[in-house]
Amino acid sequence: MKSPIAHDDLKIIRTIAAIEPLREFWTSQPTHRDADLAFYLFFLGATPEVIRPHVIALYRDRLPYALLVGRLEERRLDIKIGYFRLWTRKLRTLTFVYQGLLGDQSELSSESFVHSILEVLRDGEADVAMLHSLDVNMPLFRLAISLPKRRFSDRVTTPKVHRMTDLCSVKGTFLNSLSQKARYQQRRKAKALVEEFQGNVRIECFTRQDQVGRLMQDAEVVACKSYQRGLGVGFSDTEFMRQRLTMEAGKGWLRGYVLYLGDQPCSFWITSLCGNVLHSNVQGFDPRYAKYSPGMYLVIKVIEDIYDHPDAAGQPTEVDFGLGEAEFKERLSNRSWWESSVYIFAPTLLGFSVNSLRTLVALSEKPMRAILEKSRLLSKVKRVWRARMRRE
Repeated sequence: MKSPIAHDDLKIIRTIAAIEPLREFWTSQPTHRDADLAFYLFFLGATPEVIRPHVIALYRDRLPYALLVGRLEERRLDIKIGYFRLWTRKLRTLTFVYQGLLGDQSELSSESFVHSILEVLRDGEADVAMLHSLDVNMPLFRLAISLPKRRFSDRVTTPKVHRMTDLCSVKGTFLNSLSQKARYQQRRKAKALVEEFQGNVRIECFTRQDQVGRLMQDAEVVACKSYQRGLGVGFSDTEFMRQRLTMEAGKGWLRGYVLYLGDQPCSFWITSLCGNVLHSNVQGFDPRYAKYSPGMYLVIKVIEDIYDHPDAAGQPTEVDFGLGEAEFKERLSNRSWWESSVYIFAPTLLGFSVNSLRTLVALSEKPMRAILEKSRLLSKVKRVWRARMRRE
């Protein structure tokens, strides 16, 4: 099946130089941080796995009206059962960034993008394409699943909730907008924390390039003790992270919050302020102080400060907690929707084999997860595993 858009009206951008003519249209579109042109170009240059850009552009009367922003990279396709990684082979992957569909998002445009991806996979430019965390109500999500042949389509999409807080819809104080149980627990723990450390509790916000070094140093003190470190995720004091935070500070995006007990960092929350949205990036807390919920304390104090000073320059009106379940996200958010990444595999023996293995593993994991959820053991298993990761 051919693309509904004539080939003269569809172009694939494969070099950085060829991106420049798209700058005016690209920067005129409301974007998430990940699809921002400056962040995209930074990521291309700072990530060794990236081979080249891969941006699909649709034109009308020689002017762009829709983009699908991606890159070609060599990356591992992880196939896991729970926290156990079964498959780590590197594949040439077309990765389309989060909220990288800019401009027209209609059925017709979405169909053209998917056909372009299928053509590139047939031509052998990549082994797999991954469209990062699409809203399940978008035409692009449905078409990315339905248009490829079944042997090479994604049969095990796993929608996850994406949560956000719209501060404009909050009435009264922010804390009073939470449930009675959440308010009681937070006030009790906050009081105990302040009393335990005799009021020597403070939060610092890091925004400038000359503050990046200290932010990373103090965040690493906390992150090295967290369960995320045992899983190889979350914050890590790497050169890439340093370059990224420095770039964000230069753009005026960086908002890095650290909670100190005495002079010791106890919890951190690194965010990006893009437009009127504060995007949550990475968090962590020292497990020694878990009984005080220092991570929740920090997030609530930051949001309360934002909410109490709505007219201050650069204050966000929304806090985006991102994808995935977490107790604090559920408690603090007032908006949610469902998203899922979608994979499309090349019509090759390798593509078929990887898709089959991924499908088999996912289908075998679902009943185990369902049993654990039904018996209310899933959260307990996660807590035990995370405690083990902290010890290791």
